[in-house]
Formats: sequence, structure tokens, C-alpha cells
Amino acid sequence: MQKTSLILLFCSILSVHTLQAEETFGTLEGNLSYTYDAAGNRISRTIMLGFGKTQAMPDDEMPENADDEPPLVDVLNNLQIKIFPNPTRGELAVEIASTGGEQVQITLFSINGEFLLTKQAATSRTTVDLSAFPTGNYILMLTVDGQNRQYKIVKL
Repeated sequence: MQKTSLILLFCSILSVHTLQAEETFGTLEGNLSYTYDAAGNRISRTIMLGFGKTQAMPDDEMPENADDEPPLVDVLNNLQIKIFPNPTRGELAVEIASTGGEQVQITLFSINGEFLLTKQAATSRTTVDLSAFPTGNYILMLTVDGQNRQYKIVKL
């Protein structure tokens, strides 16, 4: 009986503090807004602070992976690979830790397996422009010295 009373007391105190926090700071919904350019790349983020004040932060001041989803990180043939943002509205970045002579080929397929484009990774960061393709799911295949890995990419 005493345990039940303590649990109920704890739950009621926790719910009161949660409601007070939402009233003071607001909920997450509606407190963030993003601005995109014509290609679908995010160019700014606006954060609603408490008391009705806003602060805009251009994307060049934000970390590269400040999107809602963290970058996809993988290792292929002893190379660290990062793919972001996923989902994307336009350009997809593929970062490869080191291309010290390895041949890295990037190939994009539709979800039905239709070949769409291919390119060689010339630098440690290569962009894949998806702005010409409709919204949907795609398969990005990376090939490093004959080893393949596929990743699901979502275009918004």
C-alpha cells in the first residue's frame, strides 16, 4: 500500500513538472522552422526561444550534419564513409575518409533498379545532385576496389 502511494505521488509530481516545462519553454512542435533554396537545400534554421523571441542561424554557421537525422556512417574496404542528409531535398553529400588511390564509384538507382547516374569520387567529399529526380526512394551504391555496398536514400 505504501509503495503504491509513493509511486502515485512520484508520477503526479513528475507530470506537474512536465506541464510547467511545456508552459515555460513550449513544446518542440512549432519552435523550429527551416528555409530552403530553389534546389531544396536548407539555407537557414529559425529557433523560437522562450518569451516569443526568435533567432535565425544560417546553415554555414550550423554543423554540417545539423539535420534531424544524423549522417549515415559506415566502413567499406577500410574507408569510413558518411552519407548525409538523408532524407534530402536536393544534394546528397558522400564523404570518404581517405581516397589514397582507392577507386570509389558512386551509382544511383531507382527503387525499381533502374540505373540513373554514376560518378567517380574525385575528392574526399562528393555531392550527388538529386534535384532533377522526383520525390521517392533511391538506392545509392558505393563501389570501392570491387566491394559494393547499397544504401537507401529518401528524396523529399
